[in-house]
Amino acid sequence: MNKFYITTAIDYVNSVPHLGHAYEKIAADVFARFYRLKGYDTYFVTGVDEHGTKIEKAAKAANIAPQEFCDNITAKFIDTWKTLNISYDDFIRTTQERHIKAVTKIFEKLYANGDIYKDSYKGWYCSGCEAFLQEKDLVDGECVIHQRKAEWIAEENYFFKIAKYKGRIKQHILDNPGFIQPEGRRQEVLHLIDDFKDVSVTRQSVEWGIKVPIDDTQTIYVWLDALSNYITALGYLSGNEESKLSPTLSLTMDSTHSTSSVTTSSPTEERENDGKFSRYWPANLQLIGKDILRFHTIIWPSMLLGLGLTLPETIYIHGFIYSRSLKMSKSLGNVVDPNELVEKYPVDAVRYYLLREVVFGADGDFTLEAFEQRVDADLANNLGNTLNRTLAILNKNLQGIVPEGEVDSNIIALIEKVVNDVDNSMKKFAIQDALISIWELVNAVNKYIDNQKPWAIAKLVKENPDDKNTFKSLCDVLYTSLESLRVIAILLSPYLPDITSKIWEQLGIIQPLQSCKWDNIKSNQLKTGTKTNHKGPVFLRVGSELADKSKKL
Repeated sequence: MNKFYITTAIDYVNSVPHLGHAYEKIAADVFARFYRLKGYDTYFVTGVDEHGTKIEKAAKAANIAPQEFCDNITAKFIDTWKTLNISYDDFIRTTQERHIKAVTKIFEKLYANGDIYKDSYKGWYCSGCEAFLQEKDLVDGECVIHQRKAEWIAEENYFFKIAKYKGRIKQHILDNPGFIQPEGRRQEVLHLIDDFKDVSVTRQSVEWGIKVPIDDTQTIYVWLDALSNYITALGYLSGNEESKLSPTLSLTMDSTHSTSSVTTSSPTEERENDGKFSRYWPANLQLIGKDILRFHTIIWPSMLLGLGLTLPETIYIHGFIYSRSLKMSKSLGNVVDPNELVEKYPVDAVRYYLLREVVFGADGDFTLEAFEQRVDADLANNLGNTLNRTLAILNKNLQGIVPEGEVDSNIIALIEKVVNDVDNSMKKFAIQDALISIWELVNAVNKYIDNQKPWAIAKLVKENPDDKNTFKSLCDVLYTSLESLRVIAILLSPYLPDITSKIWEQLGIIQPLQSCKWDNIKSNQLKTGTKTNHKGPVFLRVGSELADKSKKL
């Protein structure tokens, strides 16, 4: 069986989730659900980053311990992802013991390989990026991403030898065009990598984090700590601790502080967990935001090469979600809380707008006006109306029973085309294109109903009950519409799990929608004699009084 391992960036818990966090998780959820539908052995990991300076400061401001602060905020992330139907398989926290033990071993392993050395450092540091920046990265002394003054920091740290691996990484990027996507981001990394310097992987002034195993005056720096989650979640360097203990390390530095020698007490090599890690690594898709591009496309691959691990298949960089063309910011007062949004609107409306309106990989904008216009047009007027009027005619004329009929040949051809287009679009990470293709079918079925006028055919049947040809025409039209809706529900299930479940229920199909696979999309699978379950519109216009009343029930 093919496997599909997908990860998102882990969110920093210095504040509650916003729509930008939600966008990445919804997109990842779509890919995970899609590959489950395709029959892949799928594993989806997300989580939170709970270490570092910002957490210390935020906890202190709240007058509580850092762990308690993390617990409170992490609970909000978990609740939000539950509300948005994010179907992750594992939620990792960097304060979990499984992660801390593995990160300690990762540090030891990289150090044993000669990839980590101790040196003094002076430089500009952005607490928002949790990174040291070069002069060229600053504008008027400020980080361009977080728009705050950088701090001048001088201290002794342990450094990771990026220089040792960046040549191999650059060649890998050149040889594998799909490794970093979209193409514009790939070119950006190729431009950055030559000037990339060795990076600090510890801090002397940070208490809240994982202690360096060979130097308790230092704390493992956020990027080595946080980036490791993608493999620690799979059990990397876990298992029987007695048989997999890392070597005892003895540090000696030469006069240049650029090399180290290591004495090992045992030749025993650390082994990777032979369960999830060997089953799922390397990752097939790692989704990240453009603000953490350099860490994931240069530092992360360097770490993996240092550990002797295979690089991910694809690292995909998505854009930001803006609010009225401005980056969401608490100071600007334009942060959109996804929880507040789904208190007023259906969850699938939020999912649909973000997936349909934003080109995946580019920046997108959120306004309530555009949101309401898009979801009313596509979900209420098109998709919902197609189901509602088909079932209404079926109830009125055939007691809600699926008739024996034949799917229109033109619709069959379109279904085959759309299925192929959706498959190809998702392989290219073009979520918006996949939805456009599905709506090509939705719109075609709507137009088919308009053209065939089953209500008029039904009137003729009542006037001439012995006219078998007219009755067959009615059955064929209704069966074509019903079967198309079954196909649409399967195709849409990764994107709109709530609405498609309601469509499935109203079609009266016993087999759970979640158990359907790609092969079930084939035409003419809706069983004759199925009793449908018409309950009215599956999606009401978001501005209507009926929708507001329904939301309160």
